Amino acid sequence: MTMSDTLITSNDPKGRHATDLFRSAYDNACLDDKRAQRLNEHGGDFQKGIGELIARITVEEGSLEELILDLKLHRVHLRPEEFPPQPEDRDCRREYKLFPYTEGSGHSTEDIIARLTRKDYPSATVREMLRYAIRYWDGRIKIVALGSISAPQFSDAHVPVLSCYDGVRTLDTLQFRYACKGGTTFCLGVRRS
Repeated sequence: MTMSDTLITSNDPKGRHATDLFRSAYDNACLDDKRAQRLNEHGGDFQKGIGELIARITVEEGSLEELILDLKLHRVHLRPEEFPPQPEDRDCRREYKLFPYTEGSGHSTEDIIARLTRKDYPSATVREMLRYAIRYWDGRIKIVALGSISAPQFSDAHVPVLSCYDGVRTLDTLQFRYACKGGTTFCLGVRRS
């Protein structure tokens, strides 16, 4: 959202309509006194659930924000505006392959991108990585999407990284050399058809 976007509140016509939708759903829930009280006692959970539902429904279908929500990450340190859609993000069949990269192997980002391309698995974009993760990622490995680089200079490339430490699933944008610290990192390649 940019600063010029107008925020709609519950007092605006669209907000009042949404409030009317809630009233209708509440009235149709057929709550008795005990169930209504229980709902009120769990007001924080109820409010959080409504907020999550609003966030899920209002994101643009197929957008980076929607993919992030679908992945149910705990922390996101990535600015979607830095990663606009790319031609590779269009709908097509994809075959994914993970390529291990170990810190200190001496390969540059350019070398790895070229290696994946030579193997006919060009580097995945951030959207492709998130689609892969929704279906296959169990959080045990760290994955980078070298097809989405937010800095034009390869020497200082910032890439999207999925990782999980102590059960906290995170999407970050890190310099590639920092993304590869602490063991093996997997670069996701994609064969598109």
